[in-house]
Amino acid sequence: MEQKIGFIGAGKVGQTLGHYFISKGIEVSGYYSLSEGDTAIAADFTGTKSYRYLETLLEENGIVFITVSDDAIDTVAGQCAEIIKDHLQDSHYKETLFVHTSGVHTSELLTAHELEGYSLHPLESFPQAMRRETLNLMSLEGHSDKDELFEALLEVADIEFFRIKAHQKAQYHAAAAIASNYLVTTLAYATEQLEAIGLTPDMAMQALFPLIQGTVDNIRRLGLEKALTGPIKRGDLKTVEKHLGHLTDATLYRALGVKTVLLADLPEDKRQAMLQRLEEE
Repeated sequence: MEQKIGFIGAGKVGQTLGHYFISKGIEVSGYYSLSEGDTAIAADFTGTKSYRYLETLLEENGIVFITVSDDAIDTVAGQCAEIIKDHLQDSHYKETLFVHTSGVHTSELLTAHELEGYSLHPLESFPQAMRRETLNLMSLEGHSDKDELFEALLEVADIEFFRIKAHQKAQYHAAAAIASNYLVTTLAYATEQLEAIGLTPDMAMQALFPLIQGTVDNIRRLGLEKALTGPIKRGDLKTVEKHLGHLTDATLYRALGVKTVLLADLPEDKRQAMLQRLEEE
């Protein structure tokens, strides 16, 4: 299998992964995208070339990363399959390995088009294209007769991964969304309360960020249960009642409170009293 990598999709994930692979000594040829402008930007960011035609990228690369939006993966896979069918006499295409980076979709988006490959999802967020020396743990789903070769490539790239099954991907991705996206939403909810008492958004974040950072550090150092503090952990029902009476909207507080009660190690009587109060409308 040709080890050279080409990217279909020239966005922030593709650019970051491409630059990372190059930094590990892995050859990346370049990018193809429907937007020639985006392709040029990705090629410039990584010092590679921009492909004008998808056919050329498939001809020149043994590993093809599909880093387009989730909704576009099936269409792109279908286009690749059609090109390959037109060149079945060329044994090169039979060796091509495809990898998409969706967190929720499985490798079945590839195998449905008779493409061999995997879904490889970085368990982190990419707000912009980045030059990274390390990448977080990734999930790998799918199997092929090239498992050993692909895993060897990931080892060369210093990419740690864990395998999951196709039916587990939606729950896996939901966990990632809760930890990342919903954390942002929760902090927006917290700053909303401070803005309601007169703080500017910048002041609210300035006030909360040391608390946020300290909590994350405690979770890493102590684990979730030992890092938990606050009124629910202490069983302070009156404090929780005061919170409920002064929030701009208590819906999210109640939902998160119930989950917090389940995490906290409370005596049964306090646990039941807290749950009853939080579940009241």
